[in-house]
Amino acid sequence: MINFDNIKTYSTDFPKTWSFLWSPEEASEISQEHKDQIFFLNDEASKFVKNYIDSSKMVTGPLWKPFNEKYFKTVEEFEVTENCESEIKKWLYMMHPILRAGTKANLV
Repeated sequence: MINFDNIKTYSTDFPKTWSFLWSPEEASEISQEHKDQIFFLNDEASKFVKNYIDSSKMVTGPLWKPFNEKYFKTVEEFEVTENCESEIKKWLYMMHPILRAGTKANLV
C-alpha cells in the first residue's frame, strides 16, 4: 500500500518526453543535486497523490490561483512577464527561507 513513507519506491526514471522540466535534453542538464530531489511517480503513486490532494481540498481555485490559501500563513506574488527568468530566479532565491516557514509563492 502506498503512503508518504514509501512513495519514493514508486518513482520512475526521468521521462523521455517533454515534462515540466522542458525537453528530455534540457532535463538531463539539471544538476545532480536537483535531480536527487525530483521524483517522477508511476501511475499508481500519481493516483495516490491526486486522491490525497482531492480529499484534502488543497486545490480549490482556478488554474491561475489553484491552492486553498488556508494552508499558508502568508501569500507572496510575483508577476511573470516575458523574458523575466533571471528575476524569477532571484525572487525564488530570496523566498527560500520564507517558503520553509509556510508561505505560498504565486507566479502570476
